[in-house]
Amino acid sequence: GVFMISPVGELAALADCGAQIPLVLIGAVMSAPHVPSVHIDEDAAAALVAAHARERGWTRIVAVSQTSPTLDRWVRHRQDALRSAGAAAGIGVDVLALDDGAGLGDALAPFVRHSKADRPLVVAHNSLVAINIVAALRAVGIEPGQSVGLVSYDDTYLLAHPSFDITALSQNVDELAACAMDLLQQMGQADDTAAFGAEQLITPSDKEDGDLTKAIKVTGNV
Repeated sequence: GVFMISPVGELAALADCGAQIPLVLIGAVMSAPHVPSVHIDEDAAAALVAAHARERGWTRIVAVSQTSPTLDRWVRHRQDALRSAGAAAGIGVDVLALDDGAGLGDALAPFVRHSKADRPLVVAHNSLVAINIVAALRAVGIEPGQSVGLVSYDDTYLLAHPSFDITALSQNVDELAACAMDLLQQMGQADDTAAFGAEQLITPSDKEDGDLTKAIKVTGNV
């Protein structure tokens, strides 16, 4: 069997590969029933972001991502989840999708230079976008966490570096790997891999450092 970690290519190519050998996708959801995936629960994650915004007094969410043909479907799914969670929490959500990080400062300017009563929470699609946001904010004299909040969807080692120290949604790699391995073993023992299409939600639990809670979803027959 094979593990693939998104983004890895076009969905059609992954579906074709999964039809020939047992394949589990880590990090995104697949529509092909014979290709199970282990990925973040976007609705639960977005709800955590919205709750964090309310608890910390942030008045608006600005979701920032980088445009990519490969990632577009999953980026839109995340944006929709944030809009829904924001609406439920009474917090407006704006979306910024940029071709690269070069124009990030100008794109963020309308959202971070409002009155003192307007406190935006910028939500980065991943750790690289988050680091670019830190640089863009510092370039105009804004330190993240003061008048502008920042949360990222990746809890990589980069974000824990003292230079950044960004609040992040925790995606426990050990749990992701264990779930993926379990799915692959089940597929190897199954007569019909087309049955792997249901979803099971893993109950979120607090991170040790008190930051946002992990929200992992498994897509597959587990």
